[in-house]
Amino acid sequence: MSQDIHKTEEDFIYLLLNHKKLVNDFIESNLSINHFSEKYRFILNCIIECYDLNVLLTRKTFQEKIKIFQSPKDRTEQEMRFNICFVSKTDADNFPILINKIFDENIENSINEALKKFKKEIKEDKIIAINNMVDDFQDLLSTSSPLREKIYYDDVRKLSDENIQYIKDVRDGKIEEKELILTGIKEIDDTMVIGLERGTLTLFCADVGVFKSSIMMNIALNVWENGYDVLFVPLEMDKDQIWKRMISRDSKVPCESITKDLDKLTNEQMNKISLFSLSIFL
Repeated sequence: MSQDIHKTEEDFIYLLLNHKKLVNDFIESNLSINHFSEKYRFILNCIIECYDLNVLLTRKTFQEKIKIFQSPKDRTEQEMRFNICFVSKTDADNFPILINKIFDENIENSINEALKKFKKEIKEDKIIAINNMVDDFQDLLSTSSPLREKIYYDDVRKLSDENIQYIKDVRDGKIEEKELILTGIKEIDDTMVIGLERGTLTLFCADVGVFKSSIMMNIALNVWENGYDVLFVPLEMDKDQIWKRMISRDSKVPCESITKDLDKLTNEQMNKISLFSLSIFL
């Protein structure tokens, strides 16, 4: 394996040593200990053993675990590997990237090994060689996805307990009620009741030419101005046209005046355009 993949594995183990949730994510992924370099597998096994006890692996615990090695050299090598991983630095947000890098490296290595095996076997029996290569690639495909499909379910009794407790805590003033993500358009908000619910997809459907894009732009700006991140992907308008409509909306300068005959803009209109451009995009 390359030096780069060793650094990737060290960063990955560093995260597992510091984030219990990421250990759980690792266990629930398709990534297995066998995907790692052999020299890091003992550390990973120790991490999982500690996780089963609901704790993270510490240096002290690891020093106890390496006592199973009879050779002082083996114990020293394991401790050095642990120390390298322990001082490695990376952000938890890089966890999915590291998983994919480890998968990519294993896929490349597996392909190379399968081709070497194929070149050797084809000299003896072409049909067997082809069948074996197909099996190898089929096995590779079945384990090439970083995440396992999970079935999400929960006991409604537990859900009821959690929601009733939440309502009680809000009523007693212990916690603040979760804010609804509103569109900022009263008629839509009154109809939807729950707002733009997290984790859901809300579709707005209407006939051609009834200003759907303008409504969605207004909703996007309202949500943005309330402090939420917004991704707006217009399929029918150029980015300059979108910008002009956004500025026109808040500055109250007609969009037509920003589109043509710009020399006719008054100083007051120009100041409004500049002011609201700063207020929107800062």
